[in-house]
Amino acid sequence: MSAQPVMTDAFRDAWDWSFEHTGELYDRYEDQWVAISGGGVVAAGRNPRRVEADALRNTGRPREDFLIQYVESRFAIYGQGFAEIQD
Repeated sequence: MSAQPVMTDAFRDAWDWSFEHTGELYDRYEDQWVAISGGGVVAAGRNPRRVEADALRNTGRPREDFLIQYVESRFAIYGQGFAEIQD
């Protein structure tokens, strides 16, 4: 039997924060990886491994306590054909 992953309260808080601040993430970190912990972005960049290493160093917290996500372009999927829709 495999062990179930545990979602820490800190991870859940980071997850919730990311949804509450989606617009801010797009405005500041579009096309970048971000690490979120303690109510904000603790590291960002184009290399996810570097973002993870920076977040570990910046927070001193275990990896389970922060969220790493990619903030893709607002038009990555929905922007295809956007000009045709506006015409």
